[in-house]
Amino acid sequence: MSNRLMQGLSLRHAYTPSSSQERSDFLAAHPCAACGKQGMYVDGDPGKERRTGAVRFLAVAMKCVCGFANLVYVINNDLKSGVSAREALAELDRRGLLDDSELTRQLVDTGVLLFLGNRGEALEVAKRCANEFPGSAAAHYNCGVLLYEKGESTQSLRYLDRTLAIDPAFTAALFYKGLAHRAIGNVEAALESAERFLRFHPSHLQAKELARSCRQGYSN
Repeated sequence: MSNRLMQGLSLRHAYTPSSSQERSDFLAAHPCAACGKQGMYVDGDPGKERRTGAVRFLAVAMKCVCGFANLVYVINNDLKSGVSAREALAELDRRGLLDDSELTRQLVDTGVLLFLGNRGEALEVAKRCANEFPGSAAAHYNCGVLLYEKGESTQSLRYLDRTLAIDPAFTAALFYKGLAHRAIGNVEAALESAERFLRFHPSHLQAKELARSCRQGYSN
C-alpha cells in the first residue's frame, strides 16, 4: 500500500477538512482499500464524534459497492473553534499517542487480503505484524482468528490470550477463545469465555449458541 493510499486510514493520516463541504468531498473521493474505486460507496455511518486528547474526530464506516468495509478518519477540529487539527495532532505525537504508519498499513493489508479470500497470505501478514508490533491487540487478534479458522486452535489461544493481556476491553477475543477451547475439547473453558463475552454482548446469537452447546456437553 502506497503512502498516498494511507490518507484517511488512521488519526495520523486523517483528513482535516476546514468546512462541512470539504469533509463531504474528502469522503466522496476516498479510495476503497480493496478495489481502489472512488466515490463508489453504498453506505456510510459517521458515528459519534470521538476525542483523543484535543483531537475531535469521526471514524466513518464506509462500505464500498465491492463489499469491503472501509474505516475512514476525519478530524473535526478545523470546523470548530478551539485547538486546530495541526496543533492537536502535534500534541498527540509528542505524547507518543499517534498510531504507527506501518502498523496501520499492515492491519489494513490483512483486512484486504481476508476480503479477497487470500487467507494464507493474510495470516503471514498478521503474524509479521504481531511480531513487529508486540503491543498491538488488533494484530494478535487477527492471528488468533485466522489460526482458529485454519484449525490450529492451540496456537490461536496463545494469540487471543495475548490480545486480552494487551487490551482487556478487546472483548471479541473472548468469543474466539470460546470457539478455540471448544474445538480442542475444553468445554469448561469454552463456556467460561462465552459467558464472559455475553456479559458485554448479551444479544450475540452465536455466543448464545456456543454457551448452550457447552452446557449441553456437560449434561451428556
